[in-house]
Amino acid sequence: MAVKKYNIEELAKKIGVSKTLISFVLNNKADHYGVSKATQKKVLEAIKKTGFRPSFSARMLRLKKSNLIGVLMADISNPFFAQIATRIEQLADIAGYRIIMANTHENPKKELDLLESLIYSQGVDGVILTSSLKSGIPLKKILPERFPLVLLDRKLGQLENSSVGIDNFDGSLRMTTHLATEGAKKIGLLVITPGYLSPIRDRIRGYTEALSQAGIENDPELIREISFQSIEKDVFEALSFFHLHKKVDGLFVLNNQIAKHCLLNFEQMNIRIPHDMLFASFDDNDLFSLYNPSVSAVMQPVDQLGHKAFGELSRLISLKDGTEKIEANELNLTPELIIRQSSRRN
Repeated sequence: MAVKKYNIEELAKKIGVSKTLISFVLNNKADHYGVSKATQKKVLEAIKKTGFRPSFSARMLRLKKSNLIGVLMADISNPFFAQIATRIEQLADIAGYRIIMANTHENPKKELDLLESLIYSQGVDGVILTSSLKSGIPLKKILPERFPLVLLDRKLGQLENSSVGIDNFDGSLRMTTHLATEGAKKIGLLVITPGYLSPIRDRIRGYTEALSQAGIENDPELIREISFQSIEKDVFEALSFFHLHKKVDGLFVLNNQIAKHCLLNFEQMNIRIPHDMLFASFDDNDLFSLYNPSVSAVMQPVDQLGHKAFGELSRLISLKDGTEKIEANELNLTPELIIRQSSRRN
């Protein structure tokens, strides 16, 4: 059964106070206008109990525009996300917007809390979000009608919002095919969790499809999950398993953070790349070209992703106060294969 949503008139009637008094409490002006602590407590408890939120559209009519944009990144320590965030910030500065940047640390609850705060406390004009949620249903409960939201890198089911990302399936398919063409017959795959994220699902599909096209058996034991919270330990255990028990001759990792920890372990474990094992990463890194041997990678068009995400958000912001239907765009860019020494036999 759906929970009733109260508007400010209904809330005022329910608790027996004026709309103005509720506004004083919501805007931290109750003390200034002499509203008693008991009445403030009564209003706040009613707001919490009913799940009331101030009308976004009414607030925007009053404030017109905040010139604030929220950017929620799943892991700002990842160079991929950091570079995109930097590009968005540059574009926003040129367009006269200020950025409120936040890191969710791949935590769905923190993501929802931060998003709610950006919308209802900070009054941002729109948000660019890399989501860690399993579906878009929790977001539907938070987002006001016509609120400008662009999903970056990751798509969500049950949510009809604009998204900007890359063709992860194609990138993974082409890199796995490259490893097979170079002679790898047992190709391990290291997958960052959570595995339900749309880019990860698409990359796994690309890997399995490439094996099928190459006539290589898909061994489920060659796909290992690496937890975001324990990358170092999980990578060591996976490499040990691959090297000692499965004798893999190729390794494809679906995240450059995993790749970094693999590189730290190869020398300690006496794994010679590419002699013992061909190696490639999804997501490039500036250091990959300097490493010896240099590391092959699926390079995502970082600048374009930031540019497209900001451009789409700007379009949505320009339409939010209108009455015409807002069409959601799904923008998929093509990644580039950077083939270096780590994935070549010769």
